[in-house]
Formats: sequence, C-alpha cells, structure tokens
Amino acid sequence: MKNSELELSPFKAAFKDSIPALTGYIPIGLSFGIVCQKLAYPWFIAPLISLFIYAGASQFILVSLLLAHSSFWSIVYLTSIVNLRHIFYGFSFLDKFKGHPYSRLYMISALTDESYALLATNPKSYNNQYSFYVSFLCHFYWVFGTIIGVFSYQFLAGYNTEFLVYALTALFLIMAIDGVLSSKYFTPVISGIVCYFISFFLFKKNLLIAVFLYFIIMFIFEWYKSYGKKHVIN
Repeated sequence: MKNSELELSPFKAAFKDSIPALTGYIPIGLSFGIVCQKLAYPWFIAPLISLFIYAGASQFILVSLLLAHSSFWSIVYLTSIVNLRHIFYGFSFLDKFKGHPYSRLYMISALTDESYALLATNPKSYNNQYSFYVSFLCHFYWVFGTIIGVFSYQFLAGYNTEFLVYALTALFLIMAIDGVLSSKYFTPVISGIVCYFISFFLFKKNLLIAVFLYFIIMFIFEWYKSYGKKHVIN
C-alpha cells in the first residue's frame, strides 16, 4: 500500500493487515469465554478480564489460580513471569509510538505477541494512527471472541473445545516466521533456540525462568552491540 493510501485510510489498512490476528483471536477468545463459564464465573467476568487484563495465556492462568484460591502475590509473580517479554516489546516501539500520551500508553500496553509481529517489521507502524488501529482492532477481536464464547457455552458445552487454545500458538508462529523472513534478521531466533536448549538441559525444573534470563542477557548484548556501543564511544 502506498503512503498516500495509508494516510487516507489508516483504519482500512490496519483492518486488512490485522485479519490474521482476527482468525486467531476469535477462537482463542471463544475458548477463554468457555473456560470461564465452565468454572461457573458470572457471564461478565470473562469479557472484563479480556478488556482490562488482555494478557493471552496469563488469563487462563489467572482464572485457574483464582479457582485454586491462590494468594495475591502468587498470582502477581506467575503472571509477571509469563508476561515479562512485554517489557521489551514496549522498549522497541518507543521511537515509533508518538502522539498523545494516552494513546501512546494504550498502544504500548496493548502490545501482544501478534500485534508486535504485525508492527515490528512493518514500515506502516511509523504512522501513529495505523499503529493505534492495529492495537485497538486486535484488542477488540480478543474481547469479541470472549463474548462469543460466553454466550455460546450452552451450545458447545457437550463438545471438546480444548484444541482452540492452539490457534494462538499457530498464529504467532506463522506471523513470527513471516516477520523474520521479511526482515532477514535471524539473530534473535537463533538466540532464542539456543537459550531454550541450554535451559532445557540445565534447568528443567525452572525452565521458564531460565529461558527468560538467558533471553534478557542476549537482549542486552544485542542492544549494546547496536546502540549502547555508539553512546559509549560518543
């Protein structure tokens, strides 16, 4: 799409580009709505969680922890570990997300794996309206899918819907692979694979924490190599 077309209709451009997220978020949001209904939560709880927390896998963890009467700090710890990667998502968009402070804050907080994959290597993301609409539409798809799940629970209660949770994983893999191939920047992927296998063989009981620690080290190394070294020299 040409820049003139993007300026005339950033919403249409964002909707077109976010269709892959739509195909993944509706099924996974539907699955979350069904899970909440199975756990006998009031119908409005699932949409509210999707609206205000909007944290993908962490939402499934949250409802399970609430059902198990876990402590407040246990919930904070586990959800923080799972969503630690989002801190680095926000850093990488500080030079792209401009405009009103409130819209900028929303775009950073609304970054998910999928919206990040849509915007990270996309030159359109420098258009503030386009980036806002991508974030907003992805958020809307998630909430809408959750509402569908809540009100369709009585019709789907007799069916096994656990397979729906894999829709998000498949979607992210496809978008991540496409982003890597288009950018031709393979270092983060190779680093992630190496970090996983090192952690798998050395820290099986704390695999998730170890992977994040290795990833943070690699991230700092890459940042220093690309940006930090220049500042040190200057």
